[in-house]
Amino acid sequence: MLNKTYSGVEKTKRIRLQVLRGDFEKLNKESNGGDFEKLNKESNEIILDYFTNVISLVHQMRRNGENIDDVCVMEKIPRSLDSKFDHVVVEIEESKDLEDLTIEELMGSLQAHGQKIDKREKERFLEQALQSS
Repeated sequence: MLNKTYSGVEKTKRIRLQVLRGDFEKLNKESNGGDFEKLNKESNEIILDYFTNVISLVHQMRRNGENIDDVCVMEKIPRSLDSKFDHVVVEIEESKDLEDLTIEELMGSLQAHGQKIDKREKERFLEQALQSS
């Protein structure tokens, strides 16, 4: 009886893990592009939400038996960001070794650059508003 119960649980875990793997593989510009286009959110909020979603997905995968290491996650995150972060991603990849970088450090770097992007966009918007008036 225990064997049948455990076998059913394992099958359920495998099915759930297949769905989670698919979700992890789909993380790219197209799947989260809508989130990055929200004008009422600042880049920091968008980055924080995105990291929360990725980390949650990875934890679910690990709970269901997936052996996914942090380096794999660290390599996936920069590849799946919106194109406005491309220059930041290149800078991070060139200046830092992703194997030595923590997820928190990566998130902090992206948030710092996100603040700069937001500041430039606000200044550009203000300048355009002044020119039009």
